Amino acid sequence: MVTNELINYIKDQLALGVPKEKIVSDLSTQGGWSPENIQEAFSSLESTTSTLSGIATEQPLLGNKIWSKRIPGSNKIAMVVSLILFLVVDLYILITLPELLVFWLAMLAVMVIFCAFYYYENNKLAPKFLYSQSKLDYWILTLAGLRNLVFILNFIPFIQLLGGAALIFGGIPYLIVYFILIHLRSKVV
Repeated sequence: MVTNELINYIKDQLALGVPKEKIVSDLSTQGGWSPENIQEAFSSLESTTSTLSGIATEQPLLGNKIWSKRIPGSNKIAMVVSLILFLVVDLYILITLPELLVFWLAMLAVMVIFCAFYYYENNKLAPKFLYSQSKLDYWILTLAGLRNLVFILNFIPFIQLLGGAALIFGGIPYLIVYFILIHLRSKVV
């Protein structure tokens, strides 16, 4: 008999990136589940429906592509570009012109903020929203992409003034809209 405990265990393992074969092996050898029950649990996950504003939508076993690939992928690309700019280009400029330490420290603060967003979206939100769908996901993806672009601008010499201005004047409105969307999105899960 398939239980919610079994289904939730499979969901959690898939969200952590554990391969299906390993989950099946662990459930049969360590959990004592029969192959039929395990297959039934996976089948029920494949056809699970969630209700979004009263409209039933099919949920794939692999999860929501925006939260499984697009947002984490966008964040990883932006992080790599930002780290290269910050640790290579900007650090070189700091070494050659030590009087620019204040600008480099401002970039360090931006990097810390970017790391916080990176961790929050990739490690907290992505697993939470992986098995549900929402029209808000596209808005959140757009906001994350714009934010990543602004963060990258903050690490490009001379252009960083434009990125800094975008953070200063757009930061608070961005955070308000972002957290309202995340709050509304959390109600769908």
